[in-house]
Amino acid sequence: MKRHNAGVILLLIACDLAVGILAGIIMGPVLKIAGFKGWIILTVPLMFLPFRELANLIMFPVAKKTMEKNLKEQNFGKTTTFINTDLWSFKAMLCIDESTGRVAYTSVTNPFTFQMVHAGELSKIRTVCVKGPFGGTRYVFFEFYHGNNRLRFPTFRTGRQTWLISSARVQNAIATGENICSLLLRFNPGGNDFTVNRNAPFSKTALWGFFFSFVSVFLAVVTMISELYLSSVYSGLEQKAANGMAAYVLAFLAAAPAVTGLVLGANVIRKSSVSPVRGIGFARTSVIMSSVVLALLLLTMSLYLFG
Repeated sequence: MKRHNAGVILLLIACDLAVGILAGIIMGPVLKIAGFKGWIILTVPLMFLPFRELANLIMFPVAKKTMEKNLKEQNFGKTTTFINTDLWSFKAMLCIDESTGRVAYTSVTNPFTFQMVHAGELSKIRTVCVKGPFGGTRYVFFEFYHGNNRLRFPTFRTGRQTWLISSARVQNAIATGENICSLLLRFNPGGNDFTVNRNAPFSKTALWGFFFSFVSVFLAVVTMISELYLSSVYSGLEQKAANGMAAYVLAFLAAAPAVTGLVLGANVIRKSSVSPVRGIGFARTSVIMSSVVLALLLLTMSLYLFG
């Protein structure tokens, strides 16, 4: 079961970038910032704020329609349905046929694909209450693995506020997760065995991908500071040109490890779908960090072309 589709994510990024640029164009004159360069500077923070909300708003109705259409075609009977409405997550929909144990799944980042497996194919099924200070919690979720892919569904999450585990809200969240896990385990009694794939090898490639992506983040920050701040200190055209050349060099130096981290991380993720491997979290992080760095570098370099 795949949570994400690369094409859909690229489409969402393009939509979010368009919203950010539009907001920058609108707010630029209001704040008396003229020119494409000023709009882009405004766009950098704006483009990331509504991304998750924009994705949920646009794609969740599509994911829900995909689920409803295919449930009918696959003759699902009475179902237990869970919709992840967590504010800090992309929405997802999970439906379990209570008579056959079939499990259907759609998500905001893969909304056109109806995915169906049997509960017997799942492993590491559990509900977790992450304990915080003073006997409280900020996070409750249930999760399971399909192959080497983990699917996690928050039933309760807060920002900074900690809730007592004994509170009704947290207890309801725990009960929701346990009810779904119990239903899955009814069709898969050994599904909560955590010794599965315990001896899977750790991927050093994933660790290297994370390292390169981390280096690219540092260099990207230096690049943006060089362009947006250092060059504004000097009034001489030659000095500005020198700073601009330095930023180009830094951008190239940042892009190289970003591309390396992206390739290494994506390769590990691809191989993990065939055979279990540990360190997949490093691979996913490297892909995300590298993608963000490349997007920011592209945006920053546009300042030179249009500024």
